[in-house]
Amino acid sequence: MPIRRIDAPRADPALIAQLRRRLAEIGFGEAGLRNALGTGPTADPLALATGQPAADGSPFSTCAALFWSGKPVPVAAAEEALAPLRAADFEQLGLVEVRDGSLHPLCAIRPAEGLLVASDLPTTQADCVLGVVPASETLARLTVRRPGRRSLDLGTGCGVQGLLLARHSETVTAIDVNPRALAFARFNAALNDVPQLETRQGSWFDPVADERFDAIACNPPYVISPDAAFTYRDGGLPRDAVSRMVVREAAGHLAEGGFATVLCNWAHDDDWAAPLRDWVAGTGCDALLLHYATVPPAEYAARWNLELRARAPQSYEATVRRWTDYYAAQEIARIGLGAVVLRRRAGASCWLRALDMAQGPSCPSSDAILRLFDAGDFLESDAGRNLGAHAYRFVDGHRVDQTLSHQAGAYVVGPAVFRCLPGIGVEAHVDPRALDVLLECGQHRRLDELVADAAQRRGEKADEVRKLAEAAVRHLVECGFLVPVVDERA
Repeated sequence: MPIRRIDAPRADPALIAQLRRRLAEIGFGEAGLRNALGTGPTADPLALATGQPAADGSPFSTCAALFWSGKPVPVAAAEEALAPLRAADFEQLGLVEVRDGSLHPLCAIRPAEGLLVASDLPTTQADCVLGVVPASETLARLTVRRPGRRSLDLGTGCGVQGLLLARHSETVTAIDVNPRALAFARFNAALNDVPQLETRQGSWFDPVADERFDAIACNPPYVISPDAAFTYRDGGLPRDAVSRMVVREAAGHLAEGGFATVLCNWAHDDDWAAPLRDWVAGTGCDALLLHYATVPPAEYAARWNLELRARAPQSYEATVRRWTDYYAAQEIARIGLGAVVLRRRAGASCWLRALDMAQGPSCPSSDAILRLFDAGDFLESDAGRNLGAHAYRFVDGHRVDQTLSHQAGAYVVGPAVFRCLPGIGVEAHVDPRALDVLLECGQHRRLDELVADAAQRRGEKADEVRKLAEAAVRHLVECGFLVPVVDERA
């Protein structure tokens, strides 16, 4: 029998409080799941999605079967595992259907980011509500986490971004055009005991027309396609207009000093950053443009229709063909994947930095984002125009890789590649001839002094060494590996 989609979960405070306590008692969380699946403590929660905990009859395995794996569970087993809750209570919450002596789940409840997140089971319904997916994880990792008064989760879906914002915000407003999404968000707020999250239904920024926020997080329906099949995926505007509109309007809803993080897809030619520069121009915000990948249109179309390939191969082929025809008509040759991070800063000439990332963020990266904004401020300041006058220190957690390649009978030293693993995904490639100067940073000595010592040691002209060293320092500061220590000796 096909899954009967629920209209919406119901946020009954008393029953949800009992469910929250019982799930905590049986250890239904990320740690318990990793233990049941035999994975390590550093395993990516998203990588656990295909795992299936063993059915050993324990309360944990019964709960996991019902809400993690989406399998029917006999009423007696479920009531024993989740007592004092009864089958009728789960029906009252809209989480299950009692049929043939079993509880049949109508939604999933999965641990992620220290939360319990309810969402739809797999479905092809247009207004389905996804749980925590890779894009959710990316947005969570790129969102700036600072204490603030008001935050906005635009396009909240199941509410996970709003719940994470609530950890550092007095109030969170969660907006979605899909009423089922708002019902899931309210349920998840109650399940995680987050009273400061409020929901508003409406299109884009309409429900907060004249309001400003200290933090905005948005995972919009950014997919570039000719379709309007799924609320969570298809924005209904041509090309990359959804991403552009959200970036520009988010800027207008930021309080002074506030940050907005928006995941984006965009069409571009040779210069991946050119469209994004246009998007952020005149917004009154400093901007980080983060580019994680570019894919050709045919690959992009195939990626977004993988589920259809397994379910209806002929329809999949027709859909991919229709999408690629659309890209050809729109003269879209490349599609960029990434994010824009904005910070409102009035009364000043705003800057932007375009960073071509080596990989996606592999850990919470708020500190790294803030460091990149500090770097932008420094490089645009009077102090940043005289790099040699300052000392610098390296951030913890980075590593430097070099390679030797054999060319024309001799080994050639390759660039020094700086990485933070785990990290935000940025790499910095530095001329190896600057390394001996760089490795002296952190000794409370100005760069000019380090350059003079290196020039004397090498028997080279100081101006030549300075040119190499300052280029390397500027790049490492821009990428967040070096931090200026202004007036270190004062």
